[in-house]
Amino acid sequence: MPEIEFIESTPEAFFKHSLAIRGRENLPVLQGDLKPVSEGCYTSMQLVKSRHRRVESMINLVEKLASIAWWQKKRDYPKTDLQVAWKDILFTEFHDILPGSGIPKAEEDALNLLGHTEEILRRKRAEILISLLREEPLAERDETPIFVFNPHSWTVTREVEIDFGIAQQFGTDGVTRHIFRNGKEIEAQFEKGADNLMNNSWGEWRSRTVFMTTIPPLSFQRFDTAYEAVPKDKIQIWQTPKLPDQDQMTVKTDHYQVVLNLKTGLIDKVEVDGRTVLDADSCQPIVFADINHSWSTVPEWQEVETKFQLATPIQTVKIIGSTYTHKAFPEGKPPISILEDGPVRMIVEAIFVNGASYIAQRYVINKQRPTLRIEQSIFWTEHDKKLCLAVIHNPALVRLEAEKCYSVDDETAAAQAGQAMDFQGFLRFSDPLSKKGALAVVSHGTHGYSRLKNQLRLPILRSPGYATHEIDVPPNYDRYLNRFIPRQDQGNRSAQFTFLFGEGAATTHAVTREGYEANVPLDPFVYFPTNRKNGRVRRSSFAAVSADNVLLTTLKKAESGNDLVLRVWETGGRKTKFNLIVEGRKFPLLIGPWQLKTFRLNRKGKLIETDLIEKPVRSRRST
Repeated sequence: MPEIEFIESTPEAFFKHSLAIRGRENLPVLQGDLKPVSEGCYTSMQLVKSRHRRVESMINLVEKLASIAWWQKKRDYPKTDLQVAWKDILFTEFHDILPGSGIPKAEEDALNLLGHTEEILRRKRAEILISLLREEPLAERDETPIFVFNPHSWTVTREVEIDFGIAQQFGTDGVTRHIFRNGKEIEAQFEKGADNLMNNSWGEWRSRTVFMTTIPPLSFQRFDTAYEAVPKDKIQIWQTPKLPDQDQMTVKTDHYQVVLNLKTGLIDKVEVDGRTVLDADSCQPIVFADINHSWSTVPEWQEVETKFQLATPIQTVKIIGSTYTHKAFPEGKPPISILEDGPVRMIVEAIFVNGASYIAQRYVINKQRPTLRIEQSIFWTEHDKKLCLAVIHNPALVRLEAEKCYSVDDETAAAQAGQAMDFQGFLRFSDPLSKKGALAVVSHGTHGYSRLKNQLRLPILRSPGYATHEIDVPPNYDRYLNRFIPRQDQGNRSAQFTFLFGEGAATTHAVTREGYEANVPLDPFVYFPTNRKNGRVRRSSFAAVSADNVLLTTLKKAESGNDLVLRVWETGGRKTKFNLIVEGRKFPLLIGPWQLKTFRLNRKGKLIETDLIEKPVRSRRST
């Protein structure tokens, strides 16, 4: 709206103006946060929330890729496509959609809208990546090139995970695979892929590979694959690793120690640098009594109604398969299994039940970094109940910081009473008297939490009726009581949490980076180049930021003109001098504690600061 001038104000200017206009000297005083409010909306309609987080992360990736390709004149900027995608995302954030308080049609429309967004972004991602990789040389015969993009303004060291096929089909365990970087083989872990092709002739045509790598800021690295057949007389069919005979299983790495209780399926302990961070009975799925209200829930801490229990062997077989697929287990199967175990990670699955509901809970124990991921496949049948994940942490971790919209709030006092609270990206728990032993939890689409002493509860699902606003329905309301009323989040759902320990949780800026990496991870892409010149490709970082506590959160083409917009955020709470680096050119800058700054860069190399709507700050001050 160019005809309207927006004035960036301050709280002081606002109150001075209010006193002058209203003529009142004593304005009302409010202490504390404006929330919590409508606490049920932090959890309601989980499928919409998790899908929204997925496309929100995906557009962050695609916008950066598009900016690089456009700035390097390899492809036009897909302005119209990104505008459509952003409007879809923003519309789903509207009142009663993302909060999860709409009717079934609203949920269906929101998922369709987000699916439309994701398809736009998926296609643009592939088109842009191909334009950026055109100069790459051809692949060798039987080689699968995997290109990995780091979408962040800092060097990222973490695992890459991707499913891919090979040029030939072999029987189960009939092939050995390899991953190479710059002609040297790197350590990799090969796992079962997403397919279930249980055929002895071509059963493992596709496979999942997981490998650790380090990639500079906003740049690509190429990885190549190779394979060879295993002689038929030397094929060894993979067998599930045996669990220890003891009641506990301990996984020790260079970074931490994880102790899993084999009788309960829960975490008994996570220890870092000799200090217990998570304590016994952690990661317990628990159920609470709830109310039939889409907007509200029982906001206070309350007693657990039921707990999910480890399934029996017979229940386990019924949940993971059937008597047809699991003929080898006529007496059932143990509910805990080691699914994968290699140099990068161990994955342990535990099957839990509660009435007709069940959860397949996977512990992804990272062996290269102090990170534990919890993945849940949930079948939910409850009405007026709330499902939470309970975490027991070291009582010394009394300080609680919650990431919000470009801010990190200290909620130590606010959350002590067990009130249902909200957060955006992560929660960080620390000991004010020690720098060691901190804990952080990264969200992948959940927004609520409550805390009492050393217990944390992370809401996952709740099941009121759609768009219901009644707690006590009068007995003569036959129109509501004498028919089936659809309930939210029934059937199959999934949830995910990433727990950070050690250096990754040591500071707010470290957790912020880890949170970004967890939701916008290193991006792998299988692509067979068509360039027959086979020249050596020079790969370099497009942009970077020199300070650990300053992140480049946004990279995009300006809404008007041909400038590049770069937005940075300070995440450590301190005034910082830093260099913003774009294609090797350094721009010395200054940013305040928690500040968000926006800049425009033109093709002549001039960088100017703007406000959030991309208008120059200096010229506005002069007027």
